Amino acid sequence: MSGTSPVRPIGFAQALNVSLNDYYDLLKVNVTGIKAEEFLQLKLVADPVSISNDKASAGGYIWWSYYNLLDRGDHVVVPQAVDDQVAISAARLANVYGDFLNILIKFVAKKNLTPPEEKELANLQKQIAACKKKIGKLLAEDTANWEKYARGHGFAVGDQGQYLKWSQYQGNWDDVLEQQDLLKDYRLDRKILLNGQYPDPEDRKIRDQLDLFDSLPMQLGYPVHADHLYSNGDSFDVGYLSTMAGSENAMFDSRRYVEWKQDLKTILTTGGGHFDATLDHSTGTSTSMTTDWGASGSGSYAFISAHANVSEHTAIQEDFNTLTQMNLHCESAFRVEITYGGWFDPTLFDCQHVIDNPHTFAPFLGDKGSLLYYPTSLILVRGFAVEFLNTQNWSYDYDHSFSASAGGGFSCCGISFGASANYSEHTHAHKIDQATTHLVFKDDVNTIRFVGLGVVKNTAFMKAWRKNVKKIHGRG
Repeated sequence: MSGTSPVRPIGFAQALNVSLNDYYDLLKVNVTGIKAEEFLQLKLVADPVSISNDKASAGGYIWWSYYNLLDRGDHVVVPQAVDDQVAISAARLANVYGDFLNILIKFVAKKNLTPPEEKELANLQKQIAACKKKIGKLLAEDTANWEKYARGHGFAVGDQGQYLKWSQYQGNWDDVLEQQDLLKDYRLDRKILLNGQYPDPEDRKIRDQLDLFDSLPMQLGYPVHADHLYSNGDSFDVGYLSTMAGSENAMFDSRRYVEWKQDLKTILTTGGGHFDATLDHSTGTSTSMTTDWGASGSGSYAFISAHANVSEHTAIQEDFNTLTQMNLHCESAFRVEITYGGWFDPTLFDCQHVIDNPHTFAPFLGDKGSLLYYPTSLILVRGFAVEFLNTQNWSYDYDHSFSASAGGGFSCCGISFGASANYSEHTHAHKIDQATTHLVFKDDVNTIRFVGLGVVKNTAFMKAWRKNVKKIHGRG
């Protein structure tokens, strides 16, 4: 099968009454811990998540595992039922929330500061943003260049001693330090400028929230490589990683921290949410996604697809034209709840400054706003399998074309049974069983997939805006 063959959707037999709504329903019913107020946002690509509960000395990566989870949870939720972006390529929730706070503080300043002080605050905000941008660029350069240098000279990417030597003489060490010192000074100046006695408690709350958001205690320096690749990986803990927050070290990513209601051992072993479901001609019509989201999902979401050229796709489609039943199996489907640190306070989304300035905050909280929804949990599945039943023998050689060794390329419910190169120590290759009228694609029982987010919707802003519109135009 050609490596450049496009991904093509596969249609169902007309008698098979199955839609994305059915899969959505299946998760909402079976995922353990789903709350009544939560919606699910499905991922177009349900990528494998590599997790280890072993210490670095045993080849494990506890803190890098938490970093893998963070990268999927610190994610802006697009206001649609299916997100067509991979989490790590989308905007970070923490960054967008920081932008929201930076705009919100302007209204506090306008109310409480003199015009010259307002101007000074605006200048400090620009300087802070410029420093953060420069630091990010410098550290990104160091990360890429160090990994290339380490591979070329036989060093482990986690050899911090060698990295520090390299960074000081060949990297951006001095430039990063300079920018970080400037950033500290600008933030201190801003804190002093805003440190007035505000009569309105909500203004004080916003001021304090901005200060808390940028404080180092709200951040951890997460390892960007597996713990066991670091010379001191066994010593990683909250105390040590907090010292890496805001540091000039490109081997750690300084991020706003979150905590998880389930520990790694529970994530790796829980049997909660196990299901075996049958979808066939008798499956009832569902509109659950439309009810929750006002839309049935992304048009780009193919319930079943295959990486195949035109002739292969034709043969596969002919097989599926006589499909009679789909059986979906999962060893465990569960919710990993996100507990935000004090840096994130969604109660500010309906504060008076926001309500009084709807056009300013609509990009954040309007119908298509970046903060209209925010993540409350990761939805993970382990040991996913799909079985197809046909009225005739399967004619196409699926095992030959879509096994891990052949490059994979078959997808169902957003879960792509991918190439062996996509699987890590704790994410094992999938298998295919093909016999007469049965065809089964199945993950290893220990393979964990990130299939979506549990999210909540912020409704106060839109309710207030619509109320004001009706009042202004004399309606309602």
